[in-house]
Amino acid sequence: MRFKKIVLGAVSVLALGALAGCSDNRVHYDWDLKDPGTLKEGFIDLANKNANSPLRADGKYVAGGKEFSMKDTFRTTYATEPRDDFYNYLCNGWTYSSEHYCNSVDGLVENDKYGNIVGAIALGYKVHDNDDGTQSWTFQLRENAEWVDNKTGTFVDYVKAQDFVTGIKYVLDPIHGSSTAEMVTNFLDGAADYYDAMSDFEDGLITEAPDFADVGVKAIDDFTLEYKTESPMPYFITVLTYSPYLPVRAAFLEEIGSDFGATPNDIEVNGAFRITGHEFESKFEYSKNIHYYDRDHVYVNNIEKIYVPGTATAATTREWFEGDVIDSFSVRAKDQEGWAKYVTGADGTGTLKNPYSEICNSVQSYGSTTYTGYWNFNRSDFAYNDSANIKTDAQKRATAAAVLNKHFRVGFLYGLDVLQNLKYYDENEPYNYLMRGYTNYELASADGRDYTEYFNDVFNDKQGTTGKNVIGIDNGSDPVFSVSKAAAEFAIAKSELIAAGWVSESDFPIKVDVVIDRSNDYNIFQRAMYASFDDPALAPYVDVQLNLPNSDQQEQEWSISMASSGNYDFSMASGWGPDYADPNTYMHTMCIGGDLLIYNGLHPVFPVSSYLPTAGVTLNSVDDIAEYVLSEYDALYRVAAAVTDPAKTKERFEKFAVAEYNLIYESGLIVPWLAANGYAASVAKTIPWQAGRAGYGLQADKLKNVVVTDSAMTKADRKAVTDEYNAGK
Repeated sequence: MRFKKIVLGAVSVLALGALAGCSDNRVHYDWDLKDPGTLKEGFIDLANKNANSPLRADGKYVAGGKEFSMKDTFRTTYATEPRDDFYNYLCNGWTYSSEHYCNSVDGLVENDKYGNIVGAIALGYKVHDNDDGTQSWTFQLRENAEWVDNKTGTFVDYVKAQDFVTGIKYVLDPIHGSSTAEMVTNFLDGAADYYDAMSDFEDGLITEAPDFADVGVKAIDDFTLEYKTESPMPYFITVLTYSPYLPVRAAFLEEIGSDFGATPNDIEVNGAFRITGHEFESKFEYSKNIHYYDRDHVYVNNIEKIYVPGTATAATTREWFEGDVIDSFSVRAKDQEGWAKYVTGADGTGTLKNPYSEICNSVQSYGSTTYTGYWNFNRSDFAYNDSANIKTDAQKRATAAAVLNKHFRVGFLYGLDVLQNLKYYDENEPYNYLMRGYTNYELASADGRDYTEYFNDVFNDKQGTTGKNVIGIDNGSDPVFSVSKAAAEFAIAKSELIAAGWVSESDFPIKVDVVIDRSNDYNIFQRAMYASFDDPALAPYVDVQLNLPNSDQQEQEWSISMASSGNYDFSMASGWGPDYADPNTYMHTMCIGGDLLIYNGLHPVFPVSSYLPTAGVTLNSVDDIAEYVLSEYDALYRVAAAVTDPAKTKERFEKFAVAEYNLIYESGLIVPWLAANGYAASVAKTIPWQAGRAGYGLQADKLKNVVVTDSAMTKADRKAVTDEYNAGK
């Protein structure tokens, strides 16, 4: 599951997955890799037919008919430290951990530069529909993928089919607490039953452990692996791009025990890089894995990632680039000096879409992560640095009651002027970054239409509009923000809350605590966004209190804590990136039992808040709260998810679109506001369109197949490479 925290600069269209580097490949190999084997008859070939060219004999790289000199080390940035299970890729669902381990451990498949599924450990596959309604996916593995010791880089063993089986068995053992177990139980035949039985066994409710042989995964031989899905799932191969389907050796797990993934040296590596250095909130260092089966497409020998602190300004990464500390950056409009230097020029004639500087390129893209606002339905933690914000118990009870009311939540959605916040990324055209749906563009399609088009149909029909697109770049405005709609919803909420006996007239306006970023460079835009509730039509209903942390650690603990129910009533600190190519990868996160409910205070380990209302409602457990707030959406979600016939994908998408609309605009459970869509001013030494790309799974953070030169790309360079790339589509 792709949890992602919103951080300064993290949503640039030049995120780490899009920026990358290359080397002159000066590493010399004193042995040849084992032959990968020959694809067997009946298997579909997964060879990358769009593979990049190797370096020439003179060490230069050719793209778009141009020659580029290479750099040996790529220097980039990272913004958040790994956490929780750190590098335990079979348990961890935190993006800022996976961005590291995805470069060290390969699975069966990955994506090429056009987004197609191609082989990684797998050479090919075949699919068979079974008489019992299940579906079998059989993969032939390459025979030359090697496990190496991360610390020393020495060969350990070859990657075998049983390693993938071992990985699934680990994920399905509840004792390990994998946050990605649902990515297996929702797909593999028998996996959910096995997981539940293992939980009962470990809790002492049954005396005999379940038989793992009943789970739909098995090693047919050393290099043949079979998965069995519980129903036909044509998108299942895209599921395999995500971490719970990565392999691990049983012997290594037995040796390392509970320390698996605690540090980079507590995993074995079969991927492009070893993690060879890490200083907390300072830097990461990677080294090329010279045992890698596809080493000719790893163009850098070393990677250095430098930590960007929460106190960074809009000019920080530009200054680092100009000081030869990093190799790429995006020019920020808030950085007046940089904007004038690279975008507008001294005479002011340059624009974002046609920058002044010859080494500044306008880059348009659609982001894969959708950042959302979300509610805390079960808040027990209350900490403040400003004593003026401290709530009385009566105020805490009033807020707890209000956030349970869907009209209050929808009123907040309509009344939040998110474009003011998005001006941080582009003061002139903030709508380029606006996202008003949940599922990202270019994820999945049916009958020649992108899924987001089906959602736009529902949005326009229910909103009474025509031609509006929830992806803001196509609108030029926000189709959602409306003080009048917000006031109408708040009025309904107030009436219902008072009638239920949950609040009184004197409890209004409801105090809503939000955590804002520590950086004054950013939080001035957050303050402007929340100021929309000062409008005379809204102020009688809501009083937004801005809670300012005093350290980066406190900011993370307050706004996105997974160790407690969170120190906020409403938060905009995180987002979700997809795991596979189907809208369910987003929609399941907010159903009953969904992955993101931990942000809503709805995790079983959290105590039930003492401030919840009691009149006319039973909220004695986290399950009770979840049922109360999620049931309307959950019912629609289940209807859509039940459509699994590949011939009915259009119907599936239409039903998911209805559920998604309810999630946002009828149940008010999330407030989508940001995706890295639109245009960015890029100054980069990286050659575009060389790396694998996908809007789901782990591909976006992989630094394999990316190329960095010794000088910044000019407009002519980028045009030549882009023209070649487009011709290949």
